[in-house]
Formats: sequence, structure tokens, C-alpha cells
Amino acid sequence: MKKSLIYYSLLIFILLPFAIAKATIIPGLCLPTLDGDSSICRSCNYDIKWSDCVDGKQYSSFVKVKECTGDYTPPAYQNCVAPVAYPQCQESSYIYGEWTPCVNNVSVRTAFYDAANNGSCIAHPEFPVTKKVCGILPVCKESSFNYSEWSTCSNNISLRSATKIEECTGNYIPLTQKDCQVIQSTNGTSTLPVLLIKSPKVDLAFTKKQVGKILLQVESHGEAWYVNPKDSKMYYMADGDKAYNVMRNLGVGITNKDLTKIQASKTLAKKNVGKIFLQIESRGEAYYIDFNGVAHYLKDGAAAYEIMRSLGLGITDNNLNKIPEVVYNNENNKR
Repeated sequence: MKKSLIYYSLLIFILLPFAIAKATIIPGLCLPTLDGDSSICRSCNYDIKWSDCVDGKQYSSFVKVKECTGDYTPPAYQNCVAPVAYPQCQESSYIYGEWTPCVNNVSVRTAFYDAANNGSCIAHPEFPVTKKVCGILPVCKESSFNYSEWSTCSNNISLRSATKIEECTGNYIPLTQKDCQVIQSTNGTSTLPVLLIKSPKVDLAFTKKQVGKILLQVESHGEAWYVNPKDSKMYYMADGDKAYNVMRNLGVGITNKDLTKIQASKTLAKKNVGKIFLQIESRGEAYYIDFNGVAHYLKDGAAAYEIMRSLGLGITDNNLNKIPEVVYNNENNKR
């Protein structure tokens, strides 16, 4: 009997600190009762999981992990107090001091939590901002400048002005001059005077990959351009009516029979992707063949605009500058 008491005393001495540290019952680890019976069901015979505290109650789910006898089952719920869910602190949660003068490219400021106007909140990893880099200018790029419209072509040169809109550094020189020439573009029914503007950055290999595509200028205001497969030049489409006129003027005549073949055969259609066909045996209806081989009917300006926006592909200003550009003489170039 004495040995048993010593054994159980040692067992309690060893396990009690762990139970206290965990503040929970170790599932399946049941110490004998005072009368030495360890077979009676108690909470230690179950692995009990408690739900979050909702409306002052936690609900249990449990699994018996050690066989036992008796009628005991864990309680279905218990009372609880839900923790307060505080919002994360925001930049406006603080009162800031003035930024210090820039020293070694760093400026700092003080920040005090405004408890009177914000209540309590949980610390945010990004706020408050009390340190910033200073005295280091960004590198100049195309968007660091505002540009005027391109001038009309004179002595094979078109000009525009560039005004810096942000302080920046580097050797970037904005594009303010392009070579140009006045040419005549004929589609078989009318002759259209146009201005051909050649960027110094023209990349013929890149241009070849863009023919037939509708391009959207993503770094500006989404201006739309069509790259004509016939001359590998791009044409600006300011709106639905202009898109409709450009597409009709650049269209290629096609018979009803051949158009029907293209509409019925994906293989044949994909050999003509990017082209605009005019139905010469009817009323000159225009169709654009997209890069999936689908023929889109350009009924009017609204239809042309919808097709232009839905089929357009985004392009950066830098890549757009690689493609020779054409605009009509009575219109301003938008780049």
C-alpha cells in the first residue's frame, strides 16, 4: 500500500505541471480515482473539441479515446465569454508629427495613436508610417512628361513638345520628333490622303507579328489601333465611327461565295485572320476575321466599337512605338 501511494504521488508530481501548463485535459490519460478505480468514464476518456464562443455558449464535439464504464458523457455546451474583435489600426488612426529634414536619404516623424477618436484597434503591419526614403528621385520615363499633339508633316518631319510633370533623374530623352511623309492610300473605291509617321524605334520583326491585330494602349487611355496586314502600318481608331471608317477603307473586296467559305471553314478563316473583307456583290458589308477564325459583321460604328473593345489586345507605349503609324491628314495623331 505504501509503495502504491508513493507511485501515484510521483505520477501526479510529474504530470500535474504539464496539465497546468496546457490548461486542458490530456485525452486518454486518466488517473485512478481515490478508490483506485480508473475504469469509470470521465472527461479524460474523451477528446473534446469546443466551438468558437457564440452568444455566450461553446458547443462540444467529442470522440471517446479510452474505453470506460458508466453513464458519463461530456456536456453538449458550456458558457463562455467571446473575445472582443477589434478592427485593425489604419493610417488615419494616428496623429502624426511633421517629417524631419532629409538626412542620409531618410526622413522620420512621430506617430501617436488617436484613442479618443478611434477606440481600440489591433496593430497593423503597415501603419503607422514613421520613416520614408527621401532625396532619391525616380528615373525619368515616357510617362514623366506631358506631350502636345504631333504637328502636320512638314519637310518630312513631325514635331511635338514635351513638358516634365514630375521631378526625375536619368538620361531619358522624350520623343519629340518623327520622320514622316505624305502618301496616298487607295482601297479601290476612294483615295485617302494620309500622314505616315515613322518612329525611330520601328521594329519590323515585331511589327510583322502584330499585323491584323487590334491593339489597346494600356498605359494611356486605352486608345485603339488597327495594324493593317496589307501595309503593316497601324491606324488610330478614336471611336466607333472612326473605327468603322478605318476598317471599311482598309477592307479587301470578297465575293459572297468566298465569304461563305470562310464563315464555314475554320481552316480557311485562320488563313485570313486579321483581315477586313468587303462584300462587293452585296452592299459592301464589312467583316473582320478575328484570330480564332470568327467573322464579325461590322454593321455600323457601334458594332465596330464593340468589336474593337472586346477583341483588342493590350500593348505598352514602348512596344507601340515599334510599329509604323498612319493617321489621316485632317486628324491629329494621338501619340
